[in-house]
Amino acid sequence: MLAFMAFSQECLPLDQQPSQEIHVAFSANNETYLESGGVGAYSILKNANPDDFYHFYFFITEGLAKSGISERQKKAFDALELEFQGRCKIEIIKIENLSRFLGGVNLRSWGEAGMVRIFLPELLPHLDKVIYMDCDMIVQVDFREFNSLIDRINPSDFLTLQEQDFEAAYIALSNAKMEENSIAGVLDISGYRNQRSLCEQHGICDFSAYIDGGYQYINSGLLVMDLRRLRRDEFSKRVMNWLRKNPHSQLPDQNAINAVHREKIHTYGMHYAWPYVNKGSDGSKEIKVLHYVSTFKPWKTREGI
Repeated sequence: MLAFMAFSQECLPLDQQPSQEIHVAFSANNETYLESGGVGAYSILKNANPDDFYHFYFFITEGLAKSGISERQKKAFDALELEFQGRCKIEIIKIENLSRFLGGVNLRSWGEAGMVRIFLPELLPHLDKVIYMDCDMIVQVDFREFNSLIDRINPSDFLTLQEQDFEAAYIALSNAKMEENSIAGVLDISGYRNQRSLCEQHGICDFSAYIDGGYQYINSGLLVMDLRRLRRDEFSKRVMNWLRKNPHSQLPDQNAINAVHREKIHTYGMHYAWPYVNKGSDGSKEIKVLHYVSTFKPWKTREGI
């Protein structure tokens, strides 16, 4: 039986809350991902409270940082700012030297762009909070809903939970604050199973301790990050140290975040970032954020985004 925190009766409805300035970060190492990230930003604005202001940070790395973005993409971003005039700002930030901070880290087949989220506390020193979002995600609700968090759950409860039960289980949300947790993310059941197997095969002690402690495993594609606390905890440094000690980690940034920061993670329901491969036949009306995981990218499917 899953226990959830009760709804706060004192919390105002989303549309009655004061206007907010919300900061969202993306990262891309090629034009295709950058364009998809722009679509993600559009989906956020399309569903946003018109009183809120969104500041989007697009970090570009590797070849894209050296060549710069195309005129076509610049015009697309200009058009986005024009359509939502006064409601958003788009900032392009080049990172050409990230590799020098990754000495000794085995990224396997993953590019440098995925590591940007690890360094956001240092890359955005003027911010206390940011939402990191992968470029292959589409938002279908007001981002204010990310104030709704669920209580801590034992991951073992989900190993036998049937797929059709996920939505019913997560319908009971709360409006709890992050309290002492400095990262909030979406529960990744398949990732938890996969990484448990990985630990058994490679004997990654730190991650075994994570599993044995009954902590939750989150997907790193959508993160609410308390940058002030992460800077205080030397989050980036600790993640890099873990990755150097665990070169066999198949999901570098995701495993490291879960292993290093396991005691300070809060969790969202899966329908906050539902994998595209699991999309129901009736569409995705109840899904908050659609995540095109693995090879299921919008630019590779017939229906697109």
